[in-house]
Amino acid sequence: MARIFDVKVNGKSFRVEVEELSASAPAAPRVSAPPVAAPPSASPAPTPASAPPAALSATAAGPGAVTAPMASTISRVLAQPGQSVAAGDKMFILEAMKMETPLLAPASGKVLEVLVKAGDRVEVGQVLARLG
Repeated sequence: MARIFDVKVNGKSFRVEVEELSASAPAAPRVSAPPVAAPPSASPAPTPASAPPAALSATAAGPGAVTAPMASTISRVLAQPGQSVAAGDKMFILEAMKMETPLLAPASGKVLEVLVKAGDRVEVGQVLARLG
């Protein structure tokens, strides 16, 4: 038994016919309107030949470096120079796409320096602090 439905997609109305299938008889769908073309996609942004100096990997940044895992804004700085932290302690709160993400200390140690402040934009791999 076929059923007819009116469906709106992006403000355009389409009439579709849907046939109820039994478990043993697969059938192809029938559409009474022409298929809608996908909107043209924007071409991807060119990839830079080399990463900016701020986007260093944790290895290149040196031992004890606490690096940003994503491009974001520093929402809060929770660790201060001279403070002792344990592995897993919250050091920063990062904000990206209206979501807050805690950045945890990768290891135990003493905070030697904090290189960012609340409100700073950071890139992936940028060194935020150093532990010793």
